Amino acid sequence: MKSKQRWPENYNPPTWLPDWRQVDEYPRTESKAVYAWEFLRRNPNYQEAYARLSNLCEDEGVAKYYKKPLGLNAHSGLFWKESVTLKQSDGETEIELTNDDISPASILLHTELLRELRNWGMSYYLLDPANGYLDTAALSGVARLGYFNYSEDWIHVPVKTEDGDEALEEVPLDCGIIPQDCEVPWLFDASLSIAIQIEKAKLHLEEIQKNMEGKIISSPKYEVSKFNNYLRLLDADALGATAKDIQDVLYSTYSNFDYSKNSHTSPSRNILNDHRKAAYLLRGRDYQLLFS
Repeated sequence: MKSKQRWPENYNPPTWLPDWRQVDEYPRTESKAVYAWEFLRRNPNYQEAYARLSNLCEDEGVAKYYKKPLGLNAHSGLFWKESVTLKQSDGETEIELTNDDISPASILLHTELLRELRNWGMSYYLLDPANGYLDTAALSGVARLGYFNYSEDWIHVPVKTEDGDEALEEVPLDCGIIPQDCEVPWLFDASLSIAIQIEKAKLHLEEIQKNMEGKIISSPKYEVSKFNNYLRLLDADALGATAKDIQDVLYSTYSNFDYSKNSHTSPSRNILNDHRKAAYLLRGRDYQLLFS
C-alpha cells in the first residue's frame, strides 16, 4: 500500500522509475542541483502538471514553438518582430536590429506555462519529468530562486478567484518575473560591501517571515550522502513496497547493542521514518533550496 496522503489514489508510477533495490541505478554525484531535479520529477503533481500542459500545447497547435527536447520552454514560444534600420556613422552604413514587439504563440498556453513555472520555482523551462539528470539541461539555469529579471512587457488576463469573483492577473509576455505571493525583491549594489548588504537583506527577510509564518523557519540540515536513500524510499513507496521490504534492503545494517538486554536492537524503523519525512519535504518544496 502506498504511503497515505503522499501519493494520489490510483496513481500509476511512471515507467522511467529505476529499480529502488539497485543502488547503481541512482545518481553518483555531489551536485545538489542534480538531486533537486530528481526529487522534483518524482512529484506526482508535477508529473500531472507537465502532462496537462503538454497536452494543452498540442491542442493549441503551438508545439513547434514551445516543445523542445527537454520540455516546454517559455522563451522559445515568443515571437520577436525585428525591424532593420540603416544608420550613417562616419560615412559607414550600420545595421541596427531592434525588437519592436514580443508576443506569445498562444496566450492561453503561455499563461498556463508561466503559472506552473512560478508554482514549481522554475524560471523559464518546465522540464519533462521523463528526462533524468543525465538527459536534461544545466539544472542551475532553470531555477527561479536567485534569478530575477523584472518583466518589462506584460498584459492583464482575467481569472476567476476562489470565491467566484473575477480578477486580473499580470502575465509577463517577455518571461520576466513579476513578484508573487511570498517573493520579495531586493536591490544590491555591487560597488559596496557585499557582506553588510546580505546581512541587511537577511534581517529584512526574517522580519517578513515572522510576520507571515509567526516564526523564522529554521534551515534544514540535508546531507547529500543520504539523498540516494531518500530517492529510493520515494520510489519504493510509489511502487507499494512494504516497510519490511524497505528496511531489509535499505536499513538492514543499522543496529545497536542493548547492554541491558544483552542483545542487538534495530533502530531502522526510526531511521526509515526520519528519512521518509525528509524525502517528502524535498519532493514537495525544499528541492528549490538545492538548485542554486
